[in-house]
Amino acid sequence: MLRHSRYNNIVWKILDAVTCVLLVPFEHVASLTISAFIFTSFDKPFLIHKLLRYFVVCPVMVMLSLLLLPVGFLGYVLWMLINALADVQPFIYVCPEEHDTNHIENDPRYIQNKITVCSANTCLGTEHICRFNSQRSSYWRVHEIGRRLLLQDSSLNKGNLVPPVSRENVILTKLPDVDVFLLQEIFSRYMGHVLHSYLKDKYPYCIYDVGYHTLLGNHGGLGSGLFVASKFPILDAKFLPYSTVNGYGNFCNLGVLVVKFDLGLVMQNGLEQPGVGYIANTHTQAYQGPEKIIAKQLQDAENLLDKFIDSTKKKEEQIVFTIIGGDFNCDNMSPGDETTQNLSLWDRYLDPCREGPGEDKPWAIGTEHRQRMMHHPKIHNSQSFREILIDDVQRRHFIIDAD
Repeated sequence: MLRHSRYNNIVWKILDAVTCVLLVPFEHVASLTISAFIFTSFDKPFLIHKLLRYFVVCPVMVMLSLLLLPVGFLGYVLWMLINALADVQPFIYVCPEEHDTNHIENDPRYIQNKITVCSANTCLGTEHICRFNSQRSSYWRVHEIGRRLLLQDSSLNKGNLVPPVSRENVILTKLPDVDVFLLQEIFSRYMGHVLHSYLKDKYPYCIYDVGYHTLLGNHGGLGSGLFVASKFPILDAKFLPYSTVNGYGNFCNLGVLVVKFDLGLVMQNGLEQPGVGYIANTHTQAYQGPEKIIAKQLQDAENLLDKFIDSTKKKEEQIVFTIIGGDFNCDNMSPGDETTQNLSLWDRYLDPCREGPGEDKPWAIGTEHRQRMMHHPKIHNSQSFREILIDDVQRRHFIIDAD
């Protein structure tokens, strides 16, 4: 049975709230302090701005961080103790009060004809992480992302991969009417809570703040950043960290979040049976180094989903779909990603952009930005960005490996 809280005891819940009061202010101020030293491509390059940043803003922020450090350290120690001693559910689960995980037998809904799933990396960490990735303020972006995810057009819910497929009909400037969101890099509980507040009316079922926080696991660092928001009731969920990480991955709880959804009733041999769907949301490690661990992590995702289905599927249930989504941090074309291009995953699951190992469909294109062009006005306008992606010449100025 899923819990709404990470804890099964009111005492742990109270102590968790205390740690937030002690630790969160220091985390935010410390992150803003580091951010003051990081200039990005969208910062104004004028000397006066740099002088104000270095000699006014930075000293003030450093002083505030030092003042909050003792309280923050106390909160951190208490947070580590709670996670070491309590029975922790590694995520927060949100659903309407009238629903629980046993309602499937009594729900008269019938499964809908089309289901749309959207996966996106939001880069919503603490402020200094966002600035390191050349992003604008995370405090502004979390609200903007929440607003934009809801700008949907139901007329787009039609097959845009029906032959003959072309870039004109593949690249959209708006989202269709989405049923399930799989988001990555929402590393803080605060960001997850804010984003859920935007989505909750349309997507009442949500899982966020995903990860285990232990000294041996992520050294008390970041969680997984995984986030799921759904129109469909969530029947079960499980999170498992990757078996292999390296480098910065030791300070993030990167892993796989698997979720079972109640899709309604489906007719099978003249009988009504409950239809369910399974989705794995994952985020592999970027900058893997010579160890080639992304292939191992994708195998983890595939294996965990298999085990989760085996352990949670009831005999009377009909599986409507299984999906593995997220940020894989690899592609099907680059020689450096050769170890990930022949996995069994691609034989079992359909990648619509993939022709075969090392070969994509002729209409498929990459979207990895050239960092210096990330904040160009043409990129920020969805229509002009679409025109860039379609045009072979323009795209080379904005996108890496555009050929």
